Amino acid sequence: MTLPRVFVRLKTSNTVDDGANYFPIDIIDGYGTIKHTGVISNKKLNELKYERDEGPLFIRLSLPSGTSEIRPLQHEGSDTWNEEVTFDLRKQHSSSARMNLASPRIDANPYHEESSIRATMSAVWFQLWEKPIGTDTWVNVPVDPTKRQVSIESVQFEFGESRNSRALVANVGENIPKVVSLPTTKSKIEFKCSQDSSRGFFPELFVSDYSPNAESIMAFLHDSRLSSLKSLLDPGSELTNELLYRKVQDPIAATAAAYYLLRKRDWENLPKHWLDNLARWNPQIPDARLIRACRKIESGMRIHAAIELAAKTLFRLMHQSIPLFAESAFLIGDLIVLVEKKEEFRHQWFVKQAMNLMRSFSSNGVCFGFSGFSPNLPINDRIYHPDDFFHRISEAKSLAAGLNIPSWESDDGDIFFGYPENTMFLEERSMLPPSPKMF
Repeated sequence: MTLPRVFVRLKTSNTVDDGANYFPIDIIDGYGTIKHTGVISNKKLNELKYERDEGPLFIRLSLPSGTSEIRPLQHEGSDTWNEEVTFDLRKQHSSSARMNLASPRIDANPYHEESSIRATMSAVWFQLWEKPIGTDTWVNVPVDPTKRQVSIESVQFEFGESRNSRALVANVGENIPKVVSLPTTKSKIEFKCSQDSSRGFFPELFVSDYSPNAESIMAFLHDSRLSSLKSLLDPGSELTNELLYRKVQDPIAATAAAYYLLRKRDWENLPKHWLDNLARWNPQIPDARLIRACRKIESGMRIHAAIELAAKTLFRLMHQSIPLFAESAFLIGDLIVLVEKKEEFRHQWFVKQAMNLMRSFSSNGVCFGFSGFSPNLPINDRIYHPDDFFHRISEAKSLAAGLNIPSWESDDGDIFFGYPENTMFLEERSMLPPSPKMF
């Protein structure tokens, strides 16, 4: 018996040069019961076979943002079944050419009061930091203020590719700035003014456009929506073949898929030699070495060898950069627990640094982040008191030194310091380097 089929078309805002983006799809009945699962791509007309029931059936497209789109499989008011269904996501407003569906987008019809939005966003600032290859020093680098897109509720800023490790330091209305990992590929940051009943207006930071498939995978993993990931990354699926078995053209998405397989402990589809190649050819992705080490340890090693590998991995990580994905925090924590079992490692600088990093850990969506003034200056915000901090001259000097910013002492003995030269303010949407301001 031949099963009926439906062709599903997915339209997104991706440019011609972008690769295919994959999303899980279900056929459900009127009660939401899943009758069939599959995966669709925006680069082709997708065929889906299914069994018909007496009741109505629907196609549900799951998006990483936590939302879904539903289309009926039958023509309204008739028994005729649709032969083709279209999901047109271009109607969702996005100022990004490569649509990031893993984060809320700008509202095309602003409904907030403009004055409230401007007041909320006026205190937001950010800095771009890089760690030049072959050095152990992070430096604050200038950004091009013309590479921006502005609306009433949002400011988006584009970054090109870089050979150096990168991170963002941003103040988004919290007591202390946050350090957020950035990829070395082209990417975009978005500061968006949001609102809810408990917090009122507040700014949010999103990192996007570095790899649509990676963003999708990590968003599903972050929310523990493993059924959606199972559809995307089952053995034999198009995305699995593209990421794991063919030449790796999107190593960031391949790393995201490896996180899922590691959580599943699926050693068969996460072979050692594949992880070796991923780590060897992509040193700009620290997560790859983390995953490789944890895969070796979890699949079975003698305790002494496991401790040595954990110490070596943490040492290289603290030298190299900060991980890209927040999922890495679980792996770093596991490695720290192992390393602490051996007295000689317990007081090493790289172990203390890793522990300090985890104490200040604060994810930014799927991205790795922590509270701090620079990528090498994490601060435990649970014990941080701004009022006490700024009244202590010695600590104020330490802060200024850590930020590499100018400071001076008044006749009364007070310490003053300004923002670094390359700090970018969202105030008045000018995005121009500011004159020195006081904290």
